[in-house]
Amino acid sequence: MYDPISEAVDQLIAPVKAYTGFSSDITKSFVSFTFTFIFAFIWPHLKAGAQRHFSSLVSGVFMLLFSYGTYSTLAFLGLVIPSYIIIACGFGQRHPLVVFAFNMVYLLTTFGYYYKTAYGVWQMDITGPLMIAVQKCTSLAWNLFDGHRQSESIKKNGGVPPEKPVLRTSHQRRVAINECPSFFKFISWIFFPISISYGPSAEYSMYISSVERTTSPLKSRYKLFFEQLILGIICMVYFVKPTDTSFIYDEKFIQKPLIKKILIIHISMEWTRLKYYAAWSLTNAAMILAGAGFDGHSWEGAINCFIFRLETARRPRVFIADWNCGTQRFLKYYIYVRGPTDKKTGQLHPFMQYTTFIVSAVWHGWYLAYSLHFSILFLINVIDRLYFSMFPIKNEKRPLLYGIKETEKELKELEAKKKEKDADAATPSPLLPSSSPSPMYSPSMTSAPSLATPAQTSTATEAKNEKTGLFDVLRGIFDWMWTGLLFNYAASTFAVLIWPDVLQINRVVDWWGLKVIAVVIPVLMVMKTIKGKKQRKEKNSKEL
Repeated sequence: MYDPISEAVDQLIAPVKAYTGFSSDITKSFVSFTFTFIFAFIWPHLKAGAQRHFSSLVSGVFMLLFSYGTYSTLAFLGLVIPSYIIIACGFGQRHPLVVFAFNMVYLLTTFGYYYKTAYGVWQMDITGPLMIAVQKCTSLAWNLFDGHRQSESIKKNGGVPPEKPVLRTSHQRRVAINECPSFFKFISWIFFPISISYGPSAEYSMYISSVERTTSPLKSRYKLFFEQLILGIICMVYFVKPTDTSFIYDEKFIQKPLIKKILIIHISMEWTRLKYYAAWSLTNAAMILAGAGFDGHSWEGAINCFIFRLETARRPRVFIADWNCGTQRFLKYYIYVRGPTDKKTGQLHPFMQYTTFIVSAVWHGWYLAYSLHFSILFLINVIDRLYFSMFPIKNEKRPLLYGIKETEKELKELEAKKKEKDADAATPSPLLPSSSPSPMYSPSMTSAPSLATPAQTSTATEAKNEKTGLFDVLRGIFDWMWTGLLFNYAASTFAVLIWPDVLQINRVVDWWGLKVIAVVIPVLMVMKTIKGKKQRKEKNSKEL
């Protein structure tokens, strides 16, 4: 179907394409990022309130029209406008799952169209912005639901917050809202141009605080801005030579020894990650420059990937948490913690973890490769839980996020030292230790129940004074290697996407990753059972 706007854009970028040799999609992305940085520089200097809302809306509409065309932009509106109507009429606020269900059906229908018309073809299409919009619309419905629950609990308690909060996590309490935003505010948030295509999908409360801020954003953000900008520019080297996975059918590659084939695919996946790092780092930089995503404590809402922490991760849990952080937060707070709980223990049912991985697979699209990829990630996460519960890392501590003040860090260290003195009298808690903040929060925030199992959260006091020897260093290298190898094995199914290619890339390496997982999980389960019995026996003998 003829689209005059797309035709005009193609003519406009033709000289750039001819000069660089890049495809239309890549050229549009570079032009869009240039516009994004101009917007990010100007936006904080606009008058708080309506001016920022209006500029966000106009710029976002321009970005969509430029990148995707008229009909795709209309398709985008076909999701967000009905979602707002469902929320604004009150039904979506009482039943947020209905908003989520509508969004997912709409998204999957759009995926189905591209699955049929562009099977296995990588292209920039409207499904990217729609995926972000699903997160935003769903989170807004849940935020209003939580806000009403919180208000009702305070009213029932005589106007005083109850001792036991009705909301499970501090994140829910921080982002809960009581009043549905006007359509103008809602649509300007949805169209916020910096995150409309690649995320992160900052919470509505974070966006509105940036819009209404009358003071200039922190000047210290410029250091973080340049760090992310330089990272993004460096990672753009990927586009000089994009990954070509057709080598998996090359007879020369197939005849290579198994170890060599595993390492070649491993390196190929490391290289492939650069395109995500490039897009996310540049988006991070623009978010920080605009002063958006800062919640008063950290740049949580502005950061979508912690590259160094991810690439040096020695356990899968850290790897997962530092990749696509915006989506991780969405899955954690709007899928995982919303699941049913055990009436006796109050804990979430174990099946919610796998359910969350499957929701992530469906959110990505119709390809079976996504289901296999996220199923493998779930199994790797099981290995993490079993392995590190029996062999905890010495002196493991979570790094502070961007934006944490040194004074807050010092206070936390003093608190940790105080707890260390009382370690003998302390009882291990199933929650995250206060000296070890959650990866999503600054230390100054209220502690939230950990979604990890007690086995995953060893107390920091036990390992504070332990010396790290050669064995610990070698074990750290071993953990880093198996974490990276298994994740890149899972990533290979995501990268090739088409099912025949998925089968081929696994056949050439003899399905090594799944075979290792199939052996390691039962062995670790037996070891944990034996260790548990031994610990209970020792405990009983001490009590006698």
